[in-house]
Amino acid sequence: MYRRTRDQMPAFPHEVQEAEREGVRIRFLLSPTEVLVKDGAVAGLRCVPMELQGFDRAGRRRAVPSQQPTVDVPADMLITAIGQQLDLSTFGSDVMPKTSRDGYVSVDPRTGQTDILWLFAGGDAASGPSSVVEAVRDGERAAVAIDRMLSGKSRAFWREHRSVDTFFDPDADPSTAPRTHQRLLAIEKRLGRFDEVELCWTETDARREAARCLRCDYRETCG
Repeated sequence: MYRRTRDQMPAFPHEVQEAEREGVRIRFLLSPTEVLVKDGAVAGLRCVPMELQGFDRAGRRRAVPSQQPTVDVPADMLITAIGQQLDLSTFGSDVMPKTSRDGYVSVDPRTGQTDILWLFAGGDAASGPSSVVEAVRDGERAAVAIDRMLSGKSRAFWREHRSVDTFFDPDADPSTAPRTHQRLLAIEKRLGRFDEVELCWTETDARREAARCLRCDYRETCG
């Protein structure tokens, strides 16, 4: 169940499509309010139909209960997966950094340093659920700041600008090659297993994709 509509889902369209191909049935504009129990076991979920009104602070339509009657959805298993939060108990009572209103560690955005001089943080602990790329960036930022604090020097040589001996024709037309289609594991091989669904490219596909235009200064669509 999802309390908003398909186009409001915080997921990539292809992820939703692949879930449905695997047999997942998504019911929209429903919000669970009660777990139904029979003979000491889960029997289903009672849901209230929702409707969209106005907009929230994130710019998405606000889902509010409608006047329609509740809907009972049969179920024999219920898996709770309703977000995540930082477990501050891992810090210990003698080390407790300042946190933001959302419950994550507050850091200096330039260095990753907390209000405790020797403690640095980054990734999901500081920003909330995000990407691996952003976590790696935070780690690099903190490493540079820690080294500078301990040595008194700035030794992040990889941040220095270096000219690269390459050539490209700025007047050349961008490549019109289409994006290489991602190969996926067959549906029948996914069910009941945890194998990687997105398969590797062949060498030919990888070379073709690497040759596509990635120049952001072009004002044309490259495919």
